[in-house]
Amino acid sequence: MSTSTNISNGKSSDSNYDLIVIGGGSGGVATSNRAAERGAKVLLVEMAYLGGTCVNVGCVPKKMMWYAGHVADTLSEASEYGFTASNGGFDWPGFVEKREAYLRKLNGIYENNMLKKGITIEKGRATIAATKDGLHTIHIESANGEVTERSAKNLLIAVGGKPSVPNVPGAELGIDSDGFFALTKMPKKVAVMGAGYIAVELAGMLNALGVDVTLVLRNDRVLKHFDQEIADALLDSMRDQGITVQSESTPEKLSRAADGSISIDRENTTALSGFDQAIWAIGRAPMTDSIGLEAAGIERTKRKHIVVDEQQNTTVPGIYS
Repeated sequence: MSTSTNISNGKSSDSNYDLIVIGGGSGGVATSNRAAERGAKVLLVEMAYLGGTCVNVGCVPKKMMWYAGHVADTLSEASEYGFTASNGGFDWPGFVEKREAYLRKLNGIYENNMLKKGITIEKGRATIAATKDGLHTIHIESANGEVTERSAKNLLIAVGGKPSVPNVPGAELGIDSDGFFALTKMPKKVAVMGAGYIAVELAGMLNALGVDVTLVLRNDRVLKHFDQEIADALLDSMRDQGITVQSESTPEKLSRAADGSISIDRENTTALSGFDQAIWAIGRAPMTDSIGLEAAGIERTKRKHIVVDEQQNTTVPGIYS
């Protein structure tokens, strides 16, 4: 790889690189940093905020919400330990404003650290356009529709995943975990549909903050990939904390009532109704559509994961994932 780098305010003097990284999440940022530290000329392309799911709509804001819920729990128990304290209500909009300000600070730290290493960062949606003579070319479409072309000897696809939403009528009436972090006011009554760790975390946080929560499960347990005794103990604890658990409930339709509330029709049983928010938390899917994989000859599995070997090589030499 070349050891020369020519950067001015984060912009390269030409369009050819040693490495182009598509995606500014954990994998893309780490790879860009390591390559730049070893002398590579690197371009990272990200269409949203640096840091990916974890920093922006995952681990970090989730933990902040969890801490808020923990404070609410502590306030509710304070009198048992001799303290005079009251929970005057949670300022959801004010908390969200502070949370988002902290996330934007983290985005800036990511960017500054990468620019110091000579990494070029471009905002936009990347599509693989061509592979010829050992160079991989991408097109980058900016927010205003402008398209630029960049090429590199090596290309890393690190686009990450997105929350899954089932193909049922009215599914769009529900939000996903990304939508949860976009809420600017606290809902009163919420249905959380799912049984994995994202579902139980969202249900627990909302309940701790005073929301009426119903957890909707297709089967009769949560966290099927975890230890059964731990999962059973968690479900008992959630019920004790006031979370309504509806097991053996497969949503087959969402609809909006005349009063604006959301109803959930379930297979082979009665509907659930009266929710002002319904949250899908049924898993995640790779964001591998519409980035030119088929045209480039990159193979995917039936579930749209990119096929790689033990060294993250795709089926196209010089392209990794």
